Amino acid sequence: MEAMEREVQAVDSEFNQALQSEACRLQQLQRHTSAIGHPLNRFFWGNKKSLVDAMEKGVNLRKQIFKLYKDYYHGGLMKLVVIGGAHARIRIETNINWYTLLMCLRVGLRNYLELSERVLTVSGVEKIFDIIGFVYQYLKLLHQIPPQEWIFRELQSIGKMDFRFAEEQRQDDYAAELSENLLFYPPEHVMYGDYVYQTWDEQLIKQLLGFFIPENMRVEVSNVNLSLVHVMLKKTLLKI
Repeated sequence: MEAMEREVQAVDSEFNQALQSEACRLQQLQRHTSAIGHPLNRFFWGNKKSLVDAMEKGVNLRKQIFKLYKDYYHGGLMKLVVIGGAHARIRIETNINWYTLLMCLRVGLRNYLELSERVLTVSGVEKIFDIIGFVYQYLKLLHQIPPQEWIFRELQSIGKMDFRFAEEQRQDDYAAELSENLLFYPPEHVMYGDYVYQTWDEQLIKQLLGFFIPENMRVEVSNVNLSLVHVMLKKTLLKI
């Protein structure tokens, strides 16, 4: 129990640090304002209060932790990426001996389409609804004109060029990126998969475009002068 209490304190400490992050605060606001019953609509973080409340409701945290470990922390879900200058076999043997395995667990799927993110001027924020109207006027034009294959071919060429002249990354970041890609691409495409535009599919483009309608719209405005945002943050995050 003493070890469990230490872990609860550690989780609560990380939560308190996250309170100072605007990105974390916005994420929780997104969850709080999502549709009731949707998997996104929940308290995504853990803190001392949420964990203590769970235990008071009869949840055995120790049992749940071991279940999580058993379900997800095993070789079948591990992806190994080794980056270095030595021969591949030497690198692999050395890394396995030192247990430098990079594991990336995919526990959820993105079930929304993100159109764009823009930084507005002060006058832009004041005219936010006009801007939304302009976006839908443009989307209407896209509906009127069939998808253009030449645009896809240009993106295809740009993707190849981006891959050819990609900037060098930190090795640990690159290894983590490739290990995640192993969940989506076969090994022979793991480095190139993020850049390639493989198949032109006009009907799929039309299907995706059909999702961008006002009924599916979600607009988030982040501004220090929006008192409503601060009120909602206090209700959804700061007091949990």
